[in-house]
Amino acid sequence: MSGVEVFKEFLKNVHMANLPLVLLRPREISEDISYSGDYDFFIDPSYNDKLLKIMFDLAVKSSTSFSITRVKHGKVDITIYDKDEDKKVALEIWNILSVKDPKKKTLRYITPERLKPFILKQDNGSFSLALDIEALYYLSHLATGGKKLQTPLVQERIAYYKTKLKITKYIEYFESLKDNKDIKTVAHMANMELIEKGLLCLKTDKKELFKESLLKGASTSKRMQRKLFKLFNMVAIMGPDGVGKTTLIKESVDSFKGRTKLFKFKKTFRNSPVYKLTMPFLKKKTANRFKTMSIGKSEVDDIYGGFVILNAFVMYQLRLLRSFITKETTFIDRYFYEYLMEDTRFFDKKAKLRKNWKMLSCFIPRPHVAIQLDAPQDVILKRKNELDEDGIVAFRDLVFQTITYKPPLKYLYINTTMPLDRCRDILLDVVE
Repeated sequence: MSGVEVFKEFLKNVHMANLPLVLLRPREISEDISYSGDYDFFIDPSYNDKLLKIMFDLAVKSSTSFSITRVKHGKVDITIYDKDEDKKVALEIWNILSVKDPKKKTLRYITPERLKPFILKQDNGSFSLALDIEALYYLSHLATGGKKLQTPLVQERIAYYKTKLKITKYIEYFESLKDNKDIKTVAHMANMELIEKGLLCLKTDKKELFKESLLKGASTSKRMQRKLFKLFNMVAIMGPDGVGKTTLIKESVDSFKGRTKLFKFKKTFRNSPVYKLTMPFLKKKTANRFKTMSIGKSEVDDIYGGFVILNAFVMYQLRLLRSFITKETTFIDRYFYEYLMEDTRFFDKKAKLRKNWKMLSCFIPRPHVAIQLDAPQDVILKRKNELDEDGIVAFRDLVFQTITYKPPLKYLYINTTMPLDRCRDILLDVVE
C-alpha cells in the first residue's frame, strides 16, 4: 500500500470506529495531491488514544512506518511514510481551535465543548462541521494563518464555499475578499458571527478570560518543554531482538549531521552499585524459584523490572548531564518502557504489563524521540528466537500502550522490512 492508500484506509477505519474526526477544510485525497501540504482535522482529545491505536494497528497490518509528534499544546501530528519513495502524508490533528481577531475583541480559543453541537455525522459514517461554521472558521483562519488570496488552494476553497453556502450574508463575506487587505476585515466579521453562534467569547467575559489564561499557560509550558527536550536530545530505540536495532542505529549514527553517542540502556542500571550488590542475591533467589542454575541477568531483570527501573532512573541522570554538557544526540539501544512488561523471557507465560506499571511510569524520563522498530513475526524469528510469536505480538502492542500512556515529544514506528536506507532516512527525518 502507498502512503495515500494507507491514509484512505485509516480514515475508513476511523469512520467504522465511529470516532468524530472532522476534516476542517476541504482537500482532495489523491496520489497527486496528498503528498504536498497537510490535512487539518479536529477531534475531541478524549478520542486521541483510540485514534492513534487505529493508526498503529493499520501500520502493523500494512507494514507502514509512521510518526506521532506532540510539539504544540492541543495538537497531535501524524505523518504516514510511503514505503518505496521519499514521500509522506501529513495530518494535523487539532484538539482545540485557535483564532486571532484582527481587532483584538474576541478571545482566542474554540474549545471542544463549544464545537461539539456543530459536529454532524454524514451518511457515509464520516463527521464534518456544519457548513456555515466551517466557512466562518475558514474566514477567521485566513487572518490567523496569514494566508494570501492569490494562493491557488485559497482560491479553490473560496470558490467551494461560495458555491456550497446557502446563507447570503456568508456568501457575501467570501465575495468581498478582493485583496489581501480585506482578509482582516472579513475575519473580524466572521469572529463576530462565531460569537453569535456561541463558539467564541468577547474579552470582556471574565470567566472565559480566566479559562483562556489556563490554556495559554499550558501552551507556554509546552514550548518550554520543547526547548528542554532539545537540550537533552535523547533518542530511545526499542524493538524485539532480531528486528534490526543495532544495524539501523549504526547506519543512522554514521549519517547523522550532529554529534552523536551510541549507548546501551542496560549499562544504565547494570552499572548501578545497588544493582551490582543485589544481583547475586536476586539471581540465586530466581534460580531457587525455578529450580535451575541456568538463570541469566535478562531473566532476573524481567522478574524484577521495578527494581531495574528505579536503578536506571537514578543512574540515567548522569547520562542526561553528559548529553547536556557535550550537546550530543544520544541514541539509546532499548529504554525504560520495555521493563514495564514482565514474562517476556519465559515462553511458558504470556507477556503482560506489571500490576504497578502506571506507578512505575512516574520514574520514566520522557525521551525527545521514542522509536519502535518492528517487522512481521516470521521475519524476526528467522533472525533471532529470543521471543516466540506470541511474545513478539505482546511486545509490540504493550510497548505502544506504555508509550501512549507517557508519550515523548516524538514517536516513530518503523517497519524494518523496508530497505535499510529508507528506514534510515525516515529515522533522520524525525530525529534531526
